[in-house]
Amino acid sequence: MLKIVTTITALLFISTSCFAQTTVSGQIRNNTTWTKSGSPYVCNGLIEIAPNITLTIEPGVVVNMGYSNIDIYGKLIVDANVTDSVKFFSNKKNYEQHGIRLYKPDSLILKYCYLENLTVNSMTAINFLSISNCKTNHTKTIFYGNNNSQLIYTNNTVVDGLTTFSGNSSIKKIEISGNTIANCTNVAIRGNAYNGVYKITNNKFTNNEWGCLSFSSTDSVEISNNVFHNNAKAALEIKAPSMIHDNIFSHNEYAIQAIRNKHLNTSSITSNSIYGNKVGIRVIEPDEVNQNQNYNISNNCLYDNSEYSLYWNSDKNISIGSNWWGSTDTNSIDSSIYDYKDDFKTGTVLYTPYLTNKNNCKTYTPPAGITEYNNEQNTQVYPNPFNNELNFKADNKQIKEVQLYNLVGKLIYKGKGLSKSHTINTTQYPTGVYIYKLITTDNKIETGKVIKN
Repeated sequence: MLKIVTTITALLFISTSCFAQTTVSGQIRNNTTWTKSGSPYVCNGLIEIAPNITLTIEPGVVVNMGYSNIDIYGKLIVDANVTDSVKFFSNKKNYEQHGIRLYKPDSLILKYCYLENLTVNSMTAINFLSISNCKTNHTKTIFYGNNNSQLIYTNNTVVDGLTTFSGNSSIKKIEISGNTIANCTNVAIRGNAYNGVYKITNNKFTNNEWGCLSFSSTDSVEISNNVFHNNAKAALEIKAPSMIHDNIFSHNEYAIQAIRNKHLNTSSITSNSIYGNKVGIRVIEPDEVNQNQNYNISNNCLYDNSEYSLYWNSDKNISIGSNWWGSTDTNSIDSSIYDYKDDFKTGTVLYTPYLTNKNNCKTYTPPAGITEYNNEQNTQVYPNPFNNELNFKADNKQIKEVQLYNLVGKLIYKGKGLSKSHTINTTQYPTGVYIYKLITTDNKIETGKVIKN
């Protein structure tokens, strides 16, 4: 029999068995430790950590949440490390019904944890919250702060989740850095902090339905040195004063979608590499915006976007800085910009002088065999390496579209049609590395790297 932790009061009911399982529910009114020897801990009802009381969870502990919640009025300490993590999970897929709820804690620190099918929700403003080096799968995290709050979200791996940062006054600091956020079927990051100060750096947003979305019009946002790749809709949507610089946007529907309002005249989009998207920068201006505004759009690489590199949906003219448009031919540049020449109701984009080379352009190559917006690779791609043809075969669905890109992100092939297989004649392509993008009839997207001998 396992030794039962004696610091748990009678209001927390515990049972053990020969399977080294500890069942828990009720209120924790004394400082308590969940140990690895008592793991797994199976939640059999609501658990409440009383004010001024600490629940410490040791490295290696597994917590099966079931349909239960852990409500924190005191403090939760997850004492994990890089070699021995703590796992919270539920076999119930509806993550809205179970998880960790923060009611009165001054702070919460989660590191080296694994969260699956859960919601982590700050029900009231929290002064300090840090989640770092964690892995989450199908998990929703909601952080709520005030003007004293610091919210830190760093070096996590997120699959199919939603992260929301919100508050009712100026949040001192919101740092989102070093994360890999992929395969989210809705919004990867949503900001709505009302005068929140965001710093979003060195993240990878790949294969999501959306990337970063809906920063409040009164937030202040710096977005730098991130990769936004293959997000099915807008990789980045902004309504707030933003500094967007030194990022890579590749193979998204819209790389940057800006909703113009009275705050956006302070925004800048500089030194980004924006290529291989449907639309590079898409600017939408609601009817109520009536003042003349200029963006600082300069030193960007805007090229090989299939419809437009810049879509200007405003009735006002704009003069932007110098950018590389993939060409020095003004007819080619004009064709990549949607403005007055395409619709007399819109203004004119004045883009001269422009850059004459792509010396500062950057590209992103996803890892070979990566699965995009889909947790399972369901298509055979062969041979790899290939010579004169490249074949795609779907196991249990039909292929709707196949795209092939070279390493600088230029679309060199697009084939459409409904079938379980698709073949590309590759005799005309030079030796090198290529990226394929495959869309199936259920709108799942897969990509990977292939090599021609």
